[in-house]
Amino acid sequence: MALRSRRLNHLLPLQYGSGDDFESEYENEEGDCKAVFNASKKYDPNFEIGMSFSSKSDFKDAVYGHAVKTRRSLKITKNDSRRIYARCDGEGCEWRINVLKVIGETTFQIREYNSVHTCARSFNVKNVNSGWLSKKYEDSFRTDPNRAVKGFRKDVIKDIRCNVSKYQAYRAKRNALNAIDGATDDQFALLWDYAEELRKSNPRSNVIMVMTDSDDGNVNKKFAKFYVMFDVLRVGFLSGCRPIIGVDGCHLKGPHGGVLLTAVSIDPNNNLYPLAYAIVSGETREAWERFLGLLKSDLNMVREDAYTFISDKQKGLIPAFESVFPGSDKRYCVRHLHGNMKTAGFKGLAYKFALWNVARATTKSEFKVRMEEMIKLNERVVDWLSDKPPVHWSMAFFDTFPKCDILLNNVCESFNSCILEAREKPFLTMLEWIREFIMLRLTENRDRAEKKWSDKKICPKIRKILDKNMDKAADSIPIKSDQYNYEISCYDGARYVVNLQKFSCSCRKWDLTGIPCNHAMSAICSQVLNPEDFVNPCYSVQTFKRVYRYAIMPVNGPKLWAQTGNIPPLPPNFGRKAGRPSRARRIEPDEIPNKQRRSSKRGQKKPIKLKRQSFKVKCHYCGGTGHNQKGCDKKKEDGQNQPQKRLTARKRTISTPILQSQEFISVGSQPPTQGIQSQEVNVMEEQVGSQPPTQEIQSQEVNVMEEQVSHPLRHIFSQYSNVNEASGSGSQVPFLTKGGKRFVTMTNLPAAIHATKKKKPNT
Repeated sequence: MALRSRRLNHLLPLQYGSGDDFESEYENEEGDCKAVFNASKKYDPNFEIGMSFSSKSDFKDAVYGHAVKTRRSLKITKNDSRRIYARCDGEGCEWRINVLKVIGETTFQIREYNSVHTCARSFNVKNVNSGWLSKKYEDSFRTDPNRAVKGFRKDVIKDIRCNVSKYQAYRAKRNALNAIDGATDDQFALLWDYAEELRKSNPRSNVIMVMTDSDDGNVNKKFAKFYVMFDVLRVGFLSGCRPIIGVDGCHLKGPHGGVLLTAVSIDPNNNLYPLAYAIVSGETREAWERFLGLLKSDLNMVREDAYTFISDKQKGLIPAFESVFPGSDKRYCVRHLHGNMKTAGFKGLAYKFALWNVARATTKSEFKVRMEEMIKLNERVVDWLSDKPPVHWSMAFFDTFPKCDILLNNVCESFNSCILEAREKPFLTMLEWIREFIMLRLTENRDRAEKKWSDKKICPKIRKILDKNMDKAADSIPIKSDQYNYEISCYDGARYVVNLQKFSCSCRKWDLTGIPCNHAMSAICSQVLNPEDFVNPCYSVQTFKRVYRYAIMPVNGPKLWAQTGNIPPLPPNFGRKAGRPSRARRIEPDEIPNKQRRSSKRGQKKPIKLKRQSFKVKCHYCGGTGHNQKGCDKKKEDGQNQPQKRLTARKRTISTPILQSQEFISVGSQPPTQGIQSQEVNVMEEQVGSQPPTQEIQSQEVNVMEEQVSHPLRHIFSQYSNVNEASGSGSQVPFLTKGGKRFVTMTNLPAAIHATKKKKPNT
């Protein structure tokens, strides 16, 4: 019976241990037990004789895990097709393990193992490298890709109790992110399949990839452009968004560079509504014409004059507008206009406020008044604004059809800041990141409108604008003409006409935005009417729901994409700048950073220092900027680069103290601080003093030559002969001997001069 059961053992399934076990055992046909290594425990292995490994890589991972676990450096001493030997790198340590390949199988088995370490543990383990760290902590970067390297390094050292350099931590993070996102060059092989998957999951969406010839003569073409517009966004825009579109471009900071062109509109709640985006090589006229042409075709723009575009007046965009949309209205961002104004030399808050007052003027008469105020600051401003028509940047000349009075291209800049994280990733990862961001944004707005705004008539942001205008309505008095017409008298003396039937006010603010201004609110409140009934329907909650009615459909993973069979494009060379790309926008010297501004609003510590202001160095020799006298080319040409030495001696006046006491000061001692009066000492080229020497004191000469002018001590070089001790006093006169240690200084010079005058009356 036992023999029969032993023969049937090979027909039974292998009895593996639980998933939490480190190794599992099973009985073979002979009834022997054999340990099998569990690859999931490669970072905490336990070796034993007879343990089997499915591959050499599993054994190597286990060796590295054992090295970190025991904090001892291990090395592979032999590695070929049938055997792997590992030894401890410690001096005199006998730890070793030998693994051989099982004959006729791909399995490797431990044939010899000495588990005893005779060496001491170490904090610096050679087996801890960036490759091993990236594999171990790949899941942590998958959940938090923006994890800081500094914090990651601290957590790793605390976890494995081994030293990890900051460069190892940086490379480990880079390798882990590459493993998660895939190799940057390998992603281009999936672009054709990705475009087909987008068309399949979201029908009627326009997804275009353009390739160009390779520069090195390769048969395969190179990636050039990638354009995406989802049909859901097109339908939502045509269902309720106002006909105003902002276009902008932002630089990509991934491994291949490039520029991302975006087209963004405004939804009924005055929030951004993305329309289309494209990857191009740069902001050239050709790229903008191609992008705007696809945008015009997808939106089916029959009447160009019905649409208004706002931009930052980028290079190549203006001629592209004139080529693709010659009949549409164009607006330019006033913030960038002010930046160009500062570059032209009109700096200061006075110019900034004057420009914004002109831009915010809603009537032509107010525009003229504001322009006169700006001219008072500087008449050259008119010449600078002569080639910038006010129809592009002042409300007084805006058309009232779009129902939008924006002066900034904030919708595009806000979208670019939202996708800042995606702009650092490879192309395919970035495209998927943007798609998921737009999909989640549509879902959140749709759910918000259904759950929170069902009982409201207009959107919340429009309600806040109405409340502000209601507060300002107290500054005006309505004078009724008939049921619909009012004359509004303001406290500042201005008068405006309001027509409630035509939804119009002579200040043009109601006409431009479609939201009742403070003058209209005064007339509406006088009849006790609901202000929401006078708001344009483009701001209603029903319009908002129509815009976000449809959703972007989900997309399968790369493993489930249909194979198109097209030749994959080669990676482009868009000219990525060297070095680490900057994440934040360049801050002006007088601008408070957003991080400090947010912290001050939250009650945290307020900023105490702004960015340092830069200035241009001015040369006082030629009057030019950017250099000083030392580096002035004109000064070098004139032969004045080297200063001329003054060889003639000059009479100099040195103010020095003189003692009133009869005692002299010995060399090296300090003069007293009391009883000192100031006296001018004339230092001449030949000698010091005018009194001849007295008895027992030899005559001496002091040669003083002036070579430099930086310090008085450098002008005086003296030689004194030995002087006998003064009779009865016990003190010495300061003197200088060649090669000696005692010499005349500015401290004891008054005593020497005083002694010379007293002892040498005939000199």
